[in-house]
Amino acid sequence: MAGVFRYVQDLIIEQARLGFEVGLICDRYIANEISRYKTQEFQNLCKLGIFEIPMTTRLGFSDIRCLRKIRKIAENSQAHVLHGHGPKAAAYTRLATAKMNRHGKKIASFYTPLSQNIDSAGNTFTGSFKRAAERRLATYTDGIIFESTYCANIFQQHIGDVLCPHRIIPHGIRSQEVEGHTVNENVYDFIFAGDLNKNSGIDLFIKAMSNITVQTPVTALIVGNGSEKTNVKRQIRKLGFSQHIQLQDQSPYEADFRQARCCVIPARRQEIFPYIFLNAALSEIPIIATNTGIISEITSGTSKTLLPTDDSRALLERMEAFLLDSLPFEIEAELFAEHVDKMFSAQRMTDAIMEFYFTAVI
Repeated sequence: MAGVFRYVQDLIIEQARLGFEVGLICDRYIANEISRYKTQEFQNLCKLGIFEIPMTTRLGFSDIRCLRKIRKIAENSQAHVLHGHGPKAAAYTRLATAKMNRHGKKIASFYTPLSQNIDSAGNTFTGSFKRAAERRLATYTDGIIFESTYCANIFQQHIGDVLCPHRIIPHGIRSQEVEGHTVNENVYDFIFAGDLNKNSGIDLFIKAMSNITVQTPVTALIVGNGSEKTNVKRQIRKLGFSQHIQLQDQSPYEADFRQARCCVIPARRQEIFPYIFLNAALSEIPIIATNTGIISEITSGTSKTLLPTDDSRALLERMEAFLLDSLPFEIEAELFAEHVDKMFSAQRMTDAIMEFYFTAVI
């Protein structure tokens, strides 16, 4: 969910910069994120207001109340566009705009799907219902914005052909988010940042660390939380690495990548758009990553370091190669940073989305 809020946050900041009035309707989780991490300045950017509405993942009678509240907020704010992020929010916005449009209020609805939610229910009754609903809601949708070709392909595979205007507009990152990260540079050899779960490949990373022989000791910083956190701590103690692997309890999206010489991203499965990958790239440090869906799109052939997923041996060999001679990795990192800064900026993302808004509505 943090990645979703990151996308919404950057979009709000850039839309406000362009002079548009923006509002945010969110659930309690996002509201807490705003209160914990965001300044008053960010809240002031939401000229139309920030509205917290209880939202559940399951279908129920509470959805009717949510839908009515969203429609009322849209009417009172005189919004021209409702943009839903994720399936539940997008269902609300599209149903709300459909009813308002029937009553003569012209308002457009847009939807950004999340690749990990498109077929999350699998071949169950709930999954079949969601897919049927998605196809029906397409008739109320002015535009769908996919974060990647990878996501668009998953949508087509599980839902079917996209029956409304659509664009592939990658998420972007603001360069200011990594500026100022210059304290305690290169304290560690490697940094791992991400959710500590089986899909993140944290176990592969620790296994590789334990088998490195070309340098002793090797140091690492692990940043993140998750279901495997207790197991990670236990594994570090068991290997006797407590002095060499530090575990930092904070959001991986706030990680300072310049604390390390190299970032390792051994994910088994791409669940959300990899902001961590973009953060590391703009920090201009070498990256060792696996070839998971969206990451291969981001690199677009600019990186030679993409590894097969779930291959601990290949990961070990690449990490050892970096320790033996980091210069080729550093040269590649500098070129890749330029590529990301050019192709994946928040400004570029927002300009494309705003152009799509106007094109679809007109």
